Amino acid sequence: GLVRGVVTAVDAQTPPASAARVKTAMGSTSIVRGGQPVAASVGMEVLASDVLRTGSDGRLAVTLKDDTRLSLGPDTEVSLQQFAFAPAEGRMGMVLRMVKGALSYISGRIARLNPSNVRIETRPLPRDQVTEALDAGRIDLAFGFLPSVKDTQRVKLLDDVVELRLRIA
Repeated sequence: GLVRGVVTAVDAQTPPASAARVKTAMGSTSIVRGGQPVAASVGMEVLASDVLRTGSDGRLAVTLKDDTRLSLGPDTEVSLQQFAFAPAEGRMGMVLRMVKGALSYISGRIARLNPSNVRIETRPLPRDQVTEALDAGRIDLAFGFLPSVKDTQRVKLLDDVVELRLRIA
């Protein structure tokens, strides 16, 4: 995986590490932990293996320990696949999987210190379907792998901060 060699294997008995805190929870929002949804609330701890989920009226914002900010719109599901932020120990990396919905991502310290250890996974589309999906509004961005895609909506905010806005129908 992405953080292979960076995030060490953890004993199966060890609970996942704390990765974030909920900053905003409006409408129908939940944190799914071990397959069980729990209503999200401001200040709630998010673990490195949790799934963030919003309903049709939900909005959820979390700040990860490295200051990465994630904002989920309505009908969104994002799972934290991996997260580690221990720079003094040389361990840092993050893998997010976006299942559906709308996500705004503002990079934190992991992206500044080791950008190759940050990955956001989305549903793959066959190459010949990307342009059609963009035109139909089913996806908002493609990371520039087609010559016809000029604006990936990757916005450089500062020298070391990146904001991505993703939407998957």
